[in-house]
Amino acid sequence: MEEEYKYIGRIMKAARRFKKANQESVSKAIGCSQSALSKLEHGSLVPSAPQWFVFCRHLEIPVYSIETWVIDRLTPILPEDINPPIRWNKRYRSHRQIKSRELYPLVSYLRESRGDDAVEQMFKELDIDIDLAVDFDYQINHLVLFDVLNYFVQKSIISGENIKLIADQYAKPVVHGELYHAYQRSHSLKELLDIYLRDQQYYQADLCFEISNLSERGCSLIIKADKHLEGFLKETNPAIVSLYGQYLKLRLEALFTQLLKRKVSVTYVGAGQALREFPERLILSLKWYTPLRDSPKSQ
Repeated sequence: MEEEYKYIGRIMKAARRFKKANQESVSKAIGCSQSALSKLEHGSLVPSAPQWFVFCRHLEIPVYSIETWVIDRLTPILPEDINPPIRWNKRYRSHRQIKSRELYPLVSYLRESRGDDAVEQMFKELDIDIDLAVDFDYQINHLVLFDVLNYFVQKSIISGENIKLIADQYAKPVVHGELYHAYQRSHSLKELLDIYLRDQQYYQADLCFEISNLSERGCSLIIKADKHLEGFLKETNPAIVSLYGQYLKLRLEALFTQLLKRKVSVTYVGAGQALREFPERLILSLKWYTPLRDSPKSQ
């Protein structure tokens, strides 16, 4: 229970900071003292139901954030804030083009396997504001993601065996928000894939996705990167880039296996050559097999 209070407090603090509101104004809005709000943000108190509803309305966050433990306003990529409300290492201050929701699978795995203290330690060592762990709509760039992956390797958190466990976190509905419900309501495979492409365009601008050769048994997914991403990759260990490529593959398998209710296999066209060409282009082959249960409506 204390851990849950801590997560609720983290959400309240992040929501206030991202709105650039001070404790005095927020405490007045929800009808408590400033010291009480401070205790709420530190997880030593929990808000009452009326306080929570007023808080969410005042700071424009979803009421269900208290259940998901993340803030997801479902906003598309927005221009970067020239005066960000978070502590932001200057290494990451240029060209933010993906949402911080991309961190969730890694943060979620780290929390489940090593506890929240390990999450706090990682953000501290990387000099990244921990508010990014709960606010899905803040812009980050791929360099942040690569540094987190590198941290996982250095701390022996990640390996060839458990990278799939991390990729499985990507299939959680919370990662995709309302778009996950759109996946489930799709009436055909093509519609599901179209929604997925919209998902990618909605939450990131670094990578462009294109579906081709769609059939009843599979399709090709072409991934291309913007020019600036090449500069980020020059600062990244090639082994981490390769790991990222493996992570992309496995998380697609996890998501589409869950959505299609059948086994989905993803392979690189050209294998090693494809990874060496990244970020210019990646081509993945998606194949799906016998349904595990009822498949989506007509294929």
